[in-house]
Amino acid sequence: IVTPTMSIAYLEELRTMIAENRRTPPALIAALIAGHDTTRITRECGVKIAASYSVLAVQLPPQQGELAPETRIDARRTLRRVQLAIAARCPTSTLAHLTLHGGVILIPSPAHESLDELFRGLSAAAEIGLIGTCAEATPTEIPDTVDHLRELLRLAQQLHYPPGLYRFADLAVEYQLTRPSPARTHLGAMLDPLDPHPVLMETLRIHIGNKLNRRRSARQLNVHMNTVDYRLKKITELTGFDLSKPEGLWR
Repeated sequence: IVTPTMSIAYLEELRTMIAENRRTPPALIAALIAGHDTTRITRECGVKIAASYSVLAVQLPPQQGELAPETRIDARRTLRRVQLAIAARCPTSTLAHLTLHGGVILIPSPAHESLDELFRGLSAAAEIGLIGTCAEATPTEIPDTVDHLRELLRLAQQLHYPPGLYRFADLAVEYQLTRPSPARTHLGAMLDPLDPHPVLMETLRIHIGNKLNRRRSARQLNVHMNTVDYRLKKITELTGFDLSKPEGLWR
């Protein structure tokens, strides 16, 4: 039992190291992300910078905090599976900088397969649902694009969005609502009457998240549907916005 287990682990590690060595040095992607000059690096390693890249920002679980030893082992295995999948599915000129928590992947445009298909393949290889954001960028646009994608990635995580690949168009409304402005302060104040009632706030969040499906909300809250109706009526009384009407739901 021990011998084949160790052999398989060794071969997987060896394949990953070979795949990584075939790719360009980590210094190149680090320079592109930081916006530094890449002339010397590309000359030394004989790599040509693409005219544009599909930029992916990826989150690998666990999302935050220090990793326990056993969790770190699982995270490293997940990382290795993703690295092997990148080596198998992406062009050799793909640049990837990944840690146990995630990172950035630069794929020369146009990619040989759709980004959605590629991301599903990476998730399948990781054996866990990944969450990521993507956009197109020229080499000079990469630093700002990476910062923007990381911000969108944090937003999708904070809103507890399901695993998947998100573009700016998918998060445009959420992004705008979270920008500091007098409008955001005014909109946030609409929910102030619910601050003393955490149960009502949870009901509101879950009910909207369930697309106003009373049965699903009641099941998730472990209450009767009449209780959901009562809480929604109470929310209307406190905030002045009726979720049964389009204008109330919209606001």
